[in-house]
Amino acid sequence: MNNVDFVNNVNMRICSNLDINLALVEVVDYMKDFIPIDEVYIDVLNEKHHEIKRLASATIHGEKCDKHSILIPEQLNFREFLKKLGEDVWVMEANSLDNIPEADSATSEFLSRLKLACSSDLILKLELTDGILAFLIFRSYKEKIYTDKHKELLRSISVPFSLAVSNALVHLKLQSKYRRLSNEITGSINNEFIGQSASVKKVLDQISQVSVLNSTVLIHGETGVGKEIVANYIHTNSNYKNGPFIKVNCGSIPESLIDSELFGHEKGAFTGANSLQVGKLERANKGTLFLDEIGELPIVVQARLLRFLQFKELERLGGKKTINLDVRIVTATNRNLENMVKKGHFREDLWYRLCVFPIEIPPLKERREDIPLLVEYLISTKARKLGLKKCPLVPSSLMNKLQNYDWPGNVREMENVIERELILNHDKKLLFNCILGSQPNENVNDATNEDKFTDIIHDLDTVIKNHINKVLKYTSGKISGAGGAAEVLGVHTNTLRNKMIKLDMLK
Repeated sequence: MNNVDFVNNVNMRICSNLDINLALVEVVDYMKDFIPIDEVYIDVLNEKHHEIKRLASATIHGEKCDKHSILIPEQLNFREFLKKLGEDVWVMEANSLDNIPEADSATSEFLSRLKLACSSDLILKLELTDGILAFLIFRSYKEKIYTDKHKELLRSISVPFSLAVSNALVHLKLQSKYRRLSNEITGSINNEFIGQSASVKKVLDQISQVSVLNSTVLIHGETGVGKEIVANYIHTNSNYKNGPFIKVNCGSIPESLIDSELFGHEKGAFTGANSLQVGKLERANKGTLFLDEIGELPIVVQARLLRFLQFKELERLGGKKTINLDVRIVTATNRNLENMVKKGHFREDLWYRLCVFPIEIPPLKERREDIPLLVEYLISTKARKLGLKKCPLVPSSLMNKLQNYDWPGNVREMENVIERELILNHDKKLLFNCILGSQPNENVNDATNEDKFTDIIHDLDTVIKNHINKVLKYTSGKISGAGGAAEVLGVHTNTLRNKMIKLDMLK
């Protein structure tokens, strides 16, 4: 067999699986006919922690569970040590490397930690992306068995192994991030629904009931009540939990692009479609697609979504091939879809399809008894996040005022308000003036209070406008981005801007 065929066969096997251990087993099974092998290892240099850590291992009999790592003496400049070796492939026999320069104490200490007994190692240095170094190690239980021919064979597979190890490291990093985010998502469901009210218990019961089923779910509630967190919770506790969770905010995508965004398009489907685009539905295959602000979906796209829900198949824009998918659909809205159906703004047949299992999330103003628990919890968690030594207490008189405040942005608004208050007043008395403002005199008689209440009754648009202005004052006029009014109110920036235009607050 020529060298090109050898390299291609190794490449095919080492790239056959993102699980580098399984791929390595395939490589060993093939290469044992060309190079003496009893065991094979892939080690990665971690310069930050001064160690060489094992990434993967295999034997001629299959997988090998080996988490071995070697500490590098801090006095040893490992990259300089490698430069002195002068090659990218080395043979090591019983703690002795070929071509090694005169060993100093740090080098000798390092070699002693390798603990190589009566065996031979053939070692290939791999240079990965971002300057990371790794090592492919072939071990034989026989001494002095590796030749220059074996070295050349190892050199010839340097590129495919470097790519495979780079991909494996990225894959492990993504897996770690996914697990961390999954834990945050799973934990945050309780953060958003701390409380003992009957309405909260009802929602949690509904979530538990529907999570294990494959039904379409419609989540309804005001902004900031935790609709996305509920959708995440449903996904992570469903039969689709091992698949992707893809979110689409239907209100943030221009009407001209939403069709392509959901269903994808073929190359050349329209002007500017220079390449094939896989839609969100395809990306969510074997997982969950969360359609937030479903009420903003254009009528034309509603028809295509209805067909997908009926047949679980789609065609990309400009394409003819029918693609079958297995995707769970979870939707959410803060709008009254039933009224939209009556006005002809939402398809009735789609409404029936989506409303298989509706979940209504109550706003804070409908579960005021839970507000003290939430306030105390969020002050505690935010204080830890900010690194405060003491957790400020809220006096009962102030807590009563917070309990009587309507919290139009719900829990999301409460989180932002509490964090801002802790930043401003953590070493003083908490005031919450940004939302409570100046309070009326509690000693005035009831008749006077009634007169004042009558004087401040406004139409709904005025109330909304006043509240937006209050939030803009709180954010120093900032609308979008971190700490902006849209974030505080728990709405998309475009949604807030459109509302402000309708209220003549923006031109």
